[in-house]
Amino acid sequence: MSRIQVLGFRMSKLGNRPKDCEDFYSWDLSRMKFAIADGASSSIFSDIWARSLTQAAMDENISLDGSPESLLSNIMKAARTKWYGGIQWTALPWFLRNKSVSGSHSTLLLMQTWPLASSYRYSAVAVGDTCMFVLKDQKVEDSFPLKNYTEFGTTPSLIWSGKGSPIPENVRMALPKYSSRSGTIDRGSTVILATDAVSKWILEHGTQQEILETMGNDHAMKALISREINAKRMRNDDTAIIVINII
Repeated sequence: MSRIQVLGFRMSKLGNRPKDCEDFYSWDLSRMKFAIADGASSSIFSDIWARSLTQAAMDENISLDGSPESLLSNIMKAARTKWYGGIQWTALPWFLRNKSVSGSHSTLLLMQTWPLASSYRYSAVAVGDTCMFVLKDQKVEDSFPLKNYTEFGTTPSLIWSGKGSPIPENVRMALPKYSSRSGTIDRGSTVILATDAVSKWILEHGTQQEILETMGNDHAMKALISREINAKRMRNDDTAIIVINII
């Protein structure tokens, strides 16, 4: 009988309040779907947008077993409704209203798996530099969409929410640049989904084992992330991580 065990962890950048974290994740074990997003701090209300994207991806009518264009289009449309309705536009002071009309931005990584006889089939879609790692015996066998820490930059591809009020909620949204991947994962493997700071840290320093040993203990995870940031081995940024053990 196939089983999947999942753990998640979120942390705001050092110096910020926990509620200021703009990275989010969602999962639905009944459909074995996972979503993780990194809201861009350069735009306002990106925390709401990142959360809306991950929540929209969990809709029961949305499957990764189809075209990435249709998938992203459906998620963006549903997420825009959540984002637009989650902001009290008329209550905003003028300086926030002027900025918020430009909309929000976020990365997004989606993954869904389906059990086979002796393995799992998976499909993944990524916008930006939030990454997926497939581990066997705690060693990285594959990473997606980035392969090397030198690929991380300051301008990743992002999903735009579209303009805010007074622009109507119902607007056509252009698809962002994306990457897609499908394949199989052996039972006994582990998958890590992580936003950019942790993903770069894993690829640069080979530190995935520390994640596996610490996940499930939030206090220890906070200490690990804080130590690596203070040692300047990891960028001080919001963090979101999902660890998926495939049994």
